[in-house]
Amino acid sequence: MATLTFPLGTCAAALGLAGLLLGCGDPLVDRQFQGDPLISVRGNVSGASDVLPLEKPLVRISAWWSSVGLQVSDYSQLVEQPSITTQSTVPFSFTLNVFDTPTLFTQLPDGTRYAVGSLLGYYDQNENGRRDPGEPLVGNTRRVLLYAPQPLTISQSPLGRALKPGYYLTSNSFACPSSAGGPPPMPPPMPPGSGCSQKLSQACTENADCAPGICVRDFVSPWPQGGCVLPDPLPMGCSAQGAVRVTAASMSDPRRETTYWVKACSSSEDCGRSFPYQCDASLAACLPTQVVTISLSDSLPTPRWCRQP
Repeated sequence: MATLTFPLGTCAAALGLAGLLLGCGDPLVDRQFQGDPLISVRGNVSGASDVLPLEKPLVRISAWWSSVGLQVSDYSQLVEQPSITTQSTVPFSFTLNVFDTPTLFTQLPDGTRYAVGSLLGYYDQNENGRRDPGEPLVGNTRRVLLYAPQPLTISQSPLGRALKPGYYLTSNSFACPSSAGGPPPMPPPMPPGSGCSQKLSQACTENADCAPGICVRDFVSPWPQGGCVLPDPLPMGCSAQGAVRVTAASMSDPRRETTYWVKACSSSEDCGRSFPYQCDASLAACLPTQVVTISLSDSLPTPRWCRQP
């Protein structure tokens, strides 16, 4: 089935627990100032589904939290949180301002907790604001929502790196925890460097702008205005100082993987790029992963939020 892509900004939606949700049509609840959101998620809904009525192809997007941590293998392992939601008729773009914290957590033996989930779309046939049995899921995303209610150390974090409290929107190209239950392996230490990484993450139009690197427009996610990366293996004479090695499935062919060295970071300020670029916490790498794309389909792939190392 053909997939259509629509730009962000055609309409917006925002939700607060006690009250703010502006959709592309009528507000679902009364407007009420809620202060600063815990996280804002921007995205777009694209594609088609035969289960949606042609006269009103209404899709509800809501947060779903895992009951089994990162290694989700079936949608039955996810639990909906209807208070984090937006809806409209397809196609639409949205901005989801989240004021609510998750309702389902993964708890470690030491009592530390974190929540991991994603946004899923479904056809709310009776329009009661929650998914009932028999209502079909029609959309998912490759992005992962992670919430830490307290600081997480390297050994506690599902990402294998220390995290501050709060929400994180990450790519799903990180390694799964080991079979022993520990965090995924950390990337190899960066060797002392050359100047090859100086242009990483900069905007570009052609490979010459990034030499000795290359200019990419689609890797993990679309790169608006392009971005400089280094190929793997590294060009002769280059080290990986200031870079991190990222492997991800091709956007055009999920069966094929591509590897590049991208700019390393500890915060989004390190990246020097505006939305949708961020320091992706799952990889400590500058990537354009702040946009959620929800692809509609009548046959959704099994959730895969991490890859086996």
